Amino acid sequence: MEKRLRILFLGSERLETNSAGLFRGFRRLGHLVRLVNEEKYFPEVNRSFSLKIIRKMVRPLFVKEYNLRILREAEILKPDLCLVFKGNMVMPETLVSLKNDGCIVVNFYPDVSFFNHGPYIPKCIPLYHSVFSTKSFHLKMVPELFGQKNIAFFGTVPLFV
Repeated sequence: MEKRLRILFLGSERLETNSAGLFRGFRRLGHLVRLVNEEKYFPEVNRSFSLKIIRKMVRPLFVKEYNLRILREAEILKPDLCLVFKGNMVMPETLVSLKNDGCIVVNFYPDVSFFNHGPYIPKCIPLYHSVFSTKSFHLKMVPELFGQKNIAFFGTVPLFV
């Protein structure tokens, strides 16, 4: 039997998300996967303008608590791999700490822009061991913008050949 990895997975667990599919796939392969669900730290507020303002004001507190939870989970799990799905709220200091503990940190980035989802993604891209993207133009863009040379493209696979 192949080695069973200890994976710290940072992303969403909502059934309709690609993140959840990736998370469940690693579990089905027999790996020990611990999820830190970012959505538990950042409640969605879509109705009230005043609640959106409050959410924006307290966002730094959510980010800090989320990153502390990541490090606590890593202390317990001692992961071989930390897979970050997008990583909107993952702070650079958290990645550095994980790497210093011998964990391989990788990012799976499914979106077009690295700049539309807050300040952390552009700061973190150079820190990952590898970045995996679903956009072929990222193969050129990521090394140029971030100096990150370990970038791989995952294209779509046709259902019928």
